[in-house]
Amino acid sequence: MSDILGRIGTQRDVTPSTGYLCYYPAMQPVADGTAITDRSGKGNNASFGAGLSAANAWATPGYFTTAASAADQYGVIANSIVSQWDFLTECLMIAFRGKIPAPASTLGVFGNVTKGPRIFAKNATNKISISLVHDVGTLFMTDSAAAPCDGNEHSYCFFISKPDDR
Repeated sequence: MSDILGRIGTQRDVTPSTGYLCYYPAMQPVADGTAITDRSGKGNNASFGAGLSAANAWATPGYFTTAASAADQYGVIANSIVSQWDFLTECLMIAFRGKIPAPASTLGVFGNVTKGPRIFAKNATNKISISLVHDVGTLFMTDSAAAPCDGNEHSYCFFISKPDDR
């Protein structure tokens, strides 16, 4: 019996699939500095927006926090990482768990403003949304999730399918 109970809730290192572009558990101490460390083994670390400091990002050690007072205070995925996703032949899944309060204005949470996916909190609906941006910064898709921005912890998941080739 004790062998079974000893395994319940055991934390093990996650070994992401080779299909991952990046894996950000974002459970880092302040000492990790100004990057959100990619744990996929590919070294695709995310950076901070211009207005986000390490002190704000890791204000609660072990949890990534954006300072939602300006649109440039969020986690940024570099163009070089986003470019690894071929939207014509590959699906993309973005999943995260977080507490996002209702914003006073539409704010970035995570992603890239000029290319690929960008997750943001919309003040008009108090919901999390995703946009896809073309290589030249042109928005070509945006949608809202049903999960709200209400300060409670929620799981968010966005799945973007490759074009149907039937």
